Amino acid sequence: MSWTTPAELRAQVTRLWERGEILRARLSGEPLFPLRLRLRRPSAREIADHFGEVGDWIRRLQAGSREQRGAGYAIEWRRINHRVHGANRLPDSISVPSEHDALTLIGRTAPPWRSIATCG
Repeated sequence: MSWTTPAELRAQVTRLWERGEILRARLSGEPLFPLRLRLRRPSAREIADHFGEVGDWIRRLQAGSREQRGAGYAIEWRRINHRVHGANRLPDSISVPSEHDALTLIGRTAPPWRSIATCG
């Protein structure tokens, strides 16, 4: 299936970092966050045909989320009523709430125990 993975979400933010857009937004004061990321999700047909795989996909997305890791991307949910599988909660969109979340997601923040005074 070609549904969005946590690695692809990180890659989307990494591309913004590499193009300098995160730094540009900080320096210019233009709002970049919350930042909506592209999400490819299963169709109704794929949900019916690959229900177990859809569940695995949801668990992988949740494991990499801000809710589980304390920083990173946030999942916005939508409740759907599927004719075969009943009511389910599926990811509807993904966003990165803040610069801190974006930088943490791509590993561009210093560990919390390091301060500027000790860097060298």
